[in-house]
Amino acid sequence: MSEQTTKSFTANVGKAEEVVMRIPGAEPEDGVMAHLINADPSRGLVASIIHLKPGTTIAAHSHEDFTEAHYVLEGDLLNDGEEFGPGGYITHGPGVVHGPHSSKNGCRVLTLQTGHPGPEQSDHHVVGGTGQSPS
Repeated sequence: MSEQTTKSFTANVGKAEEVVMRIPGAEPEDGVMAHLINADPSRGLVASIIHLKPGTTIAAHSHEDFTEAHYVLEGDLLNDGEEFGPGGYITHGPGVVHGPHSSKNGCRVLTLQTGHPGPEQSDHHVVGGTGQSPS
């Protein structure tokens, strides 16, 4: 096998169950579900389908070590007060404060990251305000 082939990753996305994703600053605490597709950045982009239950809010935050992108698959996603429906796309680089994120009626969002914060969410830094780099 070539080096490129050994680092590739494929998945049949619809086969795994969603799990509660504990994210610092999320209300309610069980309002975010995740279907992890690839959690290993050595195999390419980290990928998951995030499901925000109706009424869920994720506080404004940043990630110091990776870039993140969100593509709305269904439902409504509010990002810093701007509403996105299916087809909406949001991306931000390392250290950029983003959010708060919320959903009135629930949504499913494909999230791609160049790294992974891990199960303890160690690279998820809740901040006050929006749109500013954390100090």
